Amino acid sequence: MNILEVIWTLSFFPCARISEVPIIEILDCTLYVMYRWGHIKCFRFDNGRPFGDPKRETFSPLALHLVARDCEVLFNPPRTPTKNAKVERCQGTTGKWADATNSQDLEAFRENLEYAVVAQREKYKTRVCQGKTRMGFYPQLNSNVRRFNRKDFDVHRALKFLEQGKWYRKVSSVGQISLFSRKYQVGFQYRDQDISIKLSLQQGKAFWNCYDNKQNLIQQLSADNLNDGSYFDV
Repeated sequence: MNILEVIWTLSFFPCARISEVPIIEILDCTLYVMYRWGHIKCFRFDNGRPFGDPKRETFSPLALHLVARDCEVLFNPPRTPTKNAKVERCQGTTGKWADATNSQDLEAFRENLEYAVVAQREKYKTRVCQGKTRMGFYPQLNSNVRRFNRKDFDVHRALKFLEQGKWYRKVSSVGQISLFSRKYQVGFQYRDQDISIKLSLQQGKAFWNCYDNKQNLIQQLSADNLNDGSYFDV
């Protein structure tokens, strides 16, 4: 690749990584896919942003937003792309067919990408589809049997999902912890201690229960940004 190709590629793709793309744009694309093809029952993610958390310390707002829309979320174990091999291969094939590097301009790339998507779905016959195209093997896709309702968003689904988990933190030297984009004061007397945290739902409200290493409850904190849904509002 010569210097002109490098410059063109950088201007063509202003975001070098998907984690740099605004989350609202990714969400809009995801909702459009569900509107076009039907409500997605299950999403499988890797642990990178924006869907995952590389440190595996929280769930991303985007993942919890999808849970609130009644989608199951599954996360691959770290550094195991083979757990999502079909998607990885599909992305590689689509990238090769779309051939962004040799596209003269944005419009040409769009046309190539559209062709790649249609070809994979409606023209390319595969062994796993018993010699049929994907659309031929799954004709129900055209009828959109699982209609997507954009208004079907329930924060309580995300809270019930979080209630199943447990988080671990080390209390800071000033008695604080950071959890789901908020700082909480656990207590100066617990500074530098390792604690565990569980979400507790009480009368429809979410609280963080903090436990010491002997599983004694040492603090209960109101999870305000979960209760009002602001954490999921991407």
